[in-house]
Amino acid sequence: MVPATDNMPGGSALRPGDIISHVNQVTSEVVNTDAEGRLILADALAYGIKSYEPDCVVDIATLTGAVIIGLGHHYTGMVSNSDALAQRVESAGQDAGEPVWRLPLNEDYVKQIESKVADIKNTGGNPRVPSPRPRICPNLWGTPPGSTWTSRARPGISLKNPIFPKALPASGSGPLSS
Repeated sequence: MVPATDNMPGGSALRPGDIISHVNQVTSEVVNTDAEGRLILADALAYGIKSYEPDCVVDIATLTGAVIIGLGHHYTGMVSNSDALAQRVESAGQDAGEPVWRLPLNEDYVKQIESKVADIKNTGGNPRVPSPRPRICPNLWGTPPGSTWTSRARPGISLKNPIFPKALPASGSGPLSS
């Protein structure tokens, strides 16, 4: 599944304060209109999980600019609720010339996305701190208890960086080989 969107101005564009209902009836408060990608990603994953009942979920997204601040252009940030799945993704990233660095995933990030008017906010606020997106998306997906998932925030790897020879032009991120 490849959900995609862009930022378009206009009368029907998202505005701060909007409340959106997702495919699984979870509601999001829009506090940042530059965080639309995670909203459609959440809908696509909720639909995919319900429709296909996968053994695990791996999302590779361009949604976390704060990863570049933390890791630069040398690593792709990743969070996961499964050590085994995280190790497989790290190994595949290494094989593909795209090293992965696992980031923390704990309840502290949940506080950043609490909303008084919806189930969740679409962003945690400060763009220079680690993103709560990994906490936002599983809440929106409706991940079943015990399901395994990993979220790989792709913007840290730059295609213009010659140290990543296996990245394909115009792909955004080279293929994972495992």
